[in-house]
Amino acid sequence: MSDRGRASADLIARRGPALAAILAFLTGLPSLRLPFLADDWALLADADKGILARTPFGYFRPLCALTYGMELDLWGVRPFFFHLTNLALVTGVAALIVVLILQLTGDAPLAGLTGLLFALHPYHVENVFWVAGRTDLLCGLFFLLALLAYERWRKELRGVPVTALLLFEAALLSKETAAALPALLPLIRLASGRGRPGKEELLRGYVSFLVVAVSHFLLLRYWALGGPGLEPWQRTGARWMSNYFAFLAAALFGLHTDFLEGRPRLYGTLALAVVVLSAIGIRAVRGRVPRILLPAACAFTIVLAPSLLSFQERYFLLPSAASALAMACLARELPASRRLWVLAPVAIVWLGSLGWHWSAWNEAGRASERLIRGLKSASLTPGVGEIVVANMPHRIRAVAVFGNFEEAVALSGGRRVPIRVAAALDYPAGREDDLEGGFQQAVAVGQSAVEVRLRVHRGRFSRLVLPPAPASGLRVETEWAEVRFGSGEEVQVRIARRPDGGRAAYVWSGGRLEPLFAARR
Repeated sequence: MSDRGRASADLIARRGPALAAILAFLTGLPSLRLPFLADDWALLADADKGILARTPFGYFRPLCALTYGMELDLWGVRPFFFHLTNLALVTGVAALIVVLILQLTGDAPLAGLTGLLFALHPYHVENVFWVAGRTDLLCGLFFLLALLAYERWRKELRGVPVTALLLFEAALLSKETAAALPALLPLIRLASGRGRPGKEELLRGYVSFLVVAVSHFLLLRYWALGGPGLEPWQRTGARWMSNYFAFLAAALFGLHTDFLEGRPRLYGTLALAVVVLSAIGIRAVRGRVPRILLPAACAFTIVLAPSLLSFQERYFLLPSAASALAMACLARELPASRRLWVLAPVAIVWLGSLGWHWSAWNEAGRASERLIRGLKSASLTPGVGEIVVANMPHRIRAVAVFGNFEEAVALSGGRRVPIRVAAALDYPAGREDDLEGGFQQAVAVGQSAVEVRLRVHRGRFSRLVLPPAPASGLRVETEWAEVRFGSGEEVQVRIARRPDGGRAAYVWSGGRLEPLFAARR
């Protein structure tokens, strides 16, 4: 190894936790400019009302809800501080990953490299940039602290690991996927080379974690939700396997989910082949496969398993720690002259994906600010009893902006009025609107109703989300709008005036809300 390479390895070894934390901080720093988005509003509204036991989406995550409520009390509806909390959490998680791996392996350079790979992965943008992504961050923090506390207890085996169990329960109260932790304990022994656990550790350690997990789901969670709340996990099948392959691809390539979910098995198989061939090549040269590689691969599958319901970037937080460890193991075994040639392409792709993510979230954030500002202004207009939007943005460049708009308007200082959506669409950019021929040609305002003609450009980041095309017929009607499906990409929205004059209609045009007709007092 060259003097420069040796100096870099020494720096990573000595400052691993700090370097991982700094890199995680820098990758999440642009989040401080973002507003609240999508699900954030519903979560904040429930926290403002003191609802902790059940999220608006039917989950039991009271500890995360408690943090939202505390922050609302401290600094009100100011997104900067909420994002700052998420940023602090991800830096803590990155540092703890290095500390944990160092304790398990005693290999400081390996632990430091793992932390850097974890901190650089572009999927963590969603956890930091989206306030609702805090569930995984908070769960991950307590998850890692629980493992560290367990390691400290294991060295003396006195009583039961009370601190570790309390931290495990805190992780479960943040997100139910922490239930994977007990299954990791045997792998920790394997990774650290300690062999089989003794009878005392099995009974007082492993069994106590299982008791806490079972009690959480069958007692505490059952009481809060009126049932175990495990209905989504009962739907297994081919979709789970497709999502697993997609996450395998994400571990290596780090590309946006919309690029990978189209052909997950192909990209996942390709990523798996790269890892297997790398391991075979290392074995041919070194005569062995890195001892940590198999436990890391198993840990990746175990931690990921509860999140295979859906392929979401924020679900990848803890699994990416295991995949980063596996990548670091392989990289460490390569000759120093080749290591840079392997890691540099990965870093370049990840940095490119990271920049794309930053840009997309920034664009979606600006569009969301304009949208909420427009809805707030509309709610404060005299005589308005209902707001209908013809072509509401659903996602901008694959970033969600659609949410509980009534709560968003109320928390932003507007008046609480029903906000209806005639059609919701994904747009590839914040200024897109899918108005056929522009505002002047697409909008026809009559005495009793307004008609808006849309031409939906179906693509990777562009599609009609709501309402879904009917199985039969060409029309979907609601109390506030009628949506007609034409040939190809044509969609026509008709919004009628209310007899009492209390309905106001708007259209998303050029990146902001434009009035179609106003309410009559």
